[in-house]
Amino acid sequence: MEKQVNFNEELLEEIRLLRREIAESTRSRNENSAKLVDEFRLMRVELNKSIAQIGHRLIDFMKGPYNWNDLPTEMKLMCVDQLDVFDRFQLWNTSSSDRALVDLQKLNFDKIQIKITTEGVSATFTNMNHGVMEYKFSNLFIEFLFKIGKIEELWIDIDKGLKNDLEEEEEDILSLDAIWGHPTHIDESQQNALNDVIFCLGNLNCKPRKITLDAIGFNTVPIDQLRAVSSIETAKLWQIRNLDKVNTDCVRKVVQDFVYMGRAIGTAFQVSASDWNPFDHFSVNYVYEFDVVSQSDHLIRLRTENQKKHVLLEHSSGSEDGFMETEYLRIRVIPSTMTESEYETDRDWIWKEEFEMSSFHSSYYDQSFDSDW
Repeated sequence: MEKQVNFNEELLEEIRLLRREIAESTRSRNENSAKLVDEFRLMRVELNKSIAQIGHRLIDFMKGPYNWNDLPTEMKLMCVDQLDVFDRFQLWNTSSSDRALVDLQKLNFDKIQIKITTEGVSATFTNMNHGVMEYKFSNLFIEFLFKIGKIEELWIDIDKGLKNDLEEEEEDILSLDAIWGHPTHIDESQQNALNDVIFCLGNLNCKPRKITLDAIGFNTVPIDQLRAVSSIETAKLWQIRNLDKVNTDCVRKVVQDFVYMGRAIGTAFQVSASDWNPFDHFSVNYVYEFDVVSQSDHLIRLRTENQKKHVLLEHSSGSEDGFMETEYLRIRVIPSTMTESEYETDRDWIWKEEFEMSSFHSSYYDQSFDSDW
């Protein structure tokens, strides 16, 4: 019995020593990781190969004076918990035996912004205590980010870049017969961007509370594909900024979902538009398809298949820059017992609160953490 006690004490002492060694090694980890990142930037070689090279060195660094493979799972998790997003990605991408270990340690993100351009996809996110991180990565990194992240708010920004005046004139001439509700031609870059949007939403491992799609400069929004994505179905709020008027059917289809598919009370969908009024267009062209409870210049209330729920469409307008006025439409599921006195009275409720993401950068932004690789 005494030998067993001594053995346990020796084992506990070894664990204490290992914990101290881990603590000492993690103190220098940031400096070593920074050197690895700098080296990675200079290498400028194909992404996955460079990650593999540095990732294996990172694993060697983590082994330190002890044997990494002999550590208990609990202690490995302690090490992984000290790594930031990029280091975890390197470990996840280069050590198949430890991939499940990395997957176990979830990271909480208040906001993640995915920017889709003709040059590729970049991700901006709050990186633990290090401010805003912005990287251009392959789809593999996006897939990893969504796998290990618990995301409160997801923002997808489609930016094809500004067109010159000649391109604008040519498009106007070619699209005269495709202004209201008829899809215009989708070029290859736009189709690739659409595929990236569906890829991002389809790889979400969590259920964000809020999903925003910024479609400025973009023609056709794949509303049918978006509605079929589970993360869209479960989001408390999803919205499309800068919806082009060729997508007039978007509002109608979302209203159909809310009326017939049994969405939870409090679920909402919003759109903003600068050159047309989605609310007016719906009230003129589609409202007759539904069972109307009440209707006014700024409100439409509809019955649903469930007697306990109604759908409320609310119109608002405002200007973010003091010059161009934007039209806003909110569609939400409400209790059928809600009275008109409980409606929002401030017509600025949408554009002041939900459509802005300025807090993302004002709260976290640090220029020194930008990256173009």
